Amino acid sequence: MVKVRRRHHDLRLPFVAAALVCLLLPACSTPGPETGVAPDDEPAGSLPSRVAVLPFANDTSDPQAATVVRKVFYNYLSSLNYHDVELFTVDEVLVQRDLLSAAQGDPTEAPLREICQYLGVDGLVTGRVTAFGKLYAFVYTDTQVGLDASLYHCGTGEVLWQREETAHGRGGGVPLSLTGIATTVITTYISHVRTTSVQVAAKLCLELVGSMPNPAVPAPPPPAISLMAHNGAGRLLVPGDTLRVVLVGDPGASGAWDISEAIRDLPLEERQRGIYVGEYVIQSGDRELRSALEGRLVSRDGAESRWIDVFAPVTLATPAPLPPLIAEDIHLTEAQGPYLASQLTIIAPDATLTVEPGTSIWFQELGLVVKGGLDVEGVPERPVRFSAAGDHPWKGIFFDRTLDESRLVHTEIRGAQFGVNARNARVRIEHGLIEGNEWGVVAEDAILTLNDTVIRDSGKAGLSARGSIVDARRCVVSENDAGGVQLTKSQATLQDNGLYGNGKWDLKNRDPDEPLAVPGNWWGTTDPAAVRVRGPVEIDPIRESPAGTPDQ
Repeated sequence: MVKVRRRHHDLRLPFVAAALVCLLLPACSTPGPETGVAPDDEPAGSLPSRVAVLPFANDTSDPQAATVVRKVFYNYLSSLNYHDVELFTVDEVLVQRDLLSAAQGDPTEAPLREICQYLGVDGLVTGRVTAFGKLYAFVYTDTQVGLDASLYHCGTGEVLWQREETAHGRGGGVPLSLTGIATTVITTYISHVRTTSVQVAAKLCLELVGSMPNPAVPAPPPPAISLMAHNGAGRLLVPGDTLRVVLVGDPGASGAWDISEAIRDLPLEERQRGIYVGEYVIQSGDRELRSALEGRLVSRDGAESRWIDVFAPVTLATPAPLPPLIAEDIHLTEAQGPYLASQLTIIAPDATLTVEPGTSIWFQELGLVVKGGLDVEGVPERPVRFSAAGDHPWKGIFFDRTLDESRLVHTEIRGAQFGVNARNARVRIEHGLIEGNEWGVVAEDAILTLNDTVIRDSGKAGLSARGSIVDARRCVVSENDAGGVQLTKSQATLQDNGLYGNGKWDLKNRDPDEPLAVPGNWWGTTDPAAVRVRGPVEIDPIRESPAGTPDQ
């Protein structure tokens, strides 16, 4: 029996279907790097067989651009006949060898042969993201994604392929070409991903990878997988819930899928030609935190292809209840969580809630009211996450007349009506990611400190303050539909931030008689006339390049 443990995609898919495939953003899985040294005596022009995609450099102001585009590119590269190394394995080796910064720099200066040896590959893909995100025009939204990518041969030192392109996409609906049983699951999935930017990245990477040299097709080829989607993205799945998976690929194969090492070999049934469906009812005792689902197809001759969805990990557990009243100091931990707030939770004035690294708190429509203290202590590898438990938004985190400063460090807040709403309170947010909320951060008669924080993709404004003192440094406020930062009768210190790519304005001063001075920020441009501010605002001097981006 021949077993080819790699994925194989069909780049001949119609573009609409191909764009949908990229929207689902999976990543492939192959064995880890082999030991040994890349060959030195390859003939000129020969193609490598085992390739790693290095971390992309980021020339944009969006701190997530390089990560997103790299994963999309990696997804399409797996459609070619190279053996590829998983991204997390590449990054792990580079960190261990203290080569991560060098790998993300100028390829002409990076120690590529040394990197090849440590990764056990004979080819490297390098890339630089040159554009990423929304541009709001008068009557439409244009999204740009640009990438300069190269394929380097470790043995010969040749650059076998290089191309730089920029793709554009107008805002609007996401095209769906698949119908029937797959549509509901796919639509649910798409609501949890960055559809516009990802769709344009898909268009770009499809074109770039389609122009790359491709080794000869192995025989027999594994069955093609076009996409895998599920209904568990961005949700907490509890006992009794059903996790549904749809995999689209070549017809006539046998299929299976895994949730984790503990929940494996679940059947996939071919319900329609080339459409495989699987279901799993969450059981009492299941506990998987942010597990990446894996689907597999095996042809009649034993060739196997796999698909791992790293962009929409699932969480299944019997959650610990968060009490409606926290009247004394308590700690929430990752080991005892995740936690579920099924009703409004209030922290009493004399109590402090401390949340330790890696903890997840899920909310059913209502939220958290802080009258005492909230101390969130995430770390880069294990942030604390506040999210909606189901398909409906929750209210958010409200700080109401607190005396002491509350801290949110390495905290992610998603799916709320208000990510953070501070009223007569002191709040410090450091290394935060506040995205996909109706309002990002709102302050009224508050003292608000923001450092190294990303506020993006809000339905309204990213940051809105009235009668408050705001100090924001090294933050990114971007792609918020109504606008970026708006200030009313507030004192503001804004330094080394990226304020760009928001809806109607990037900064609005609503006090016509009180000029606001905000020197030293990046506005997505160095042209003062192109800076999108409202009201009396003094922006000079403008940063000539983005500030150091937050580590999200």
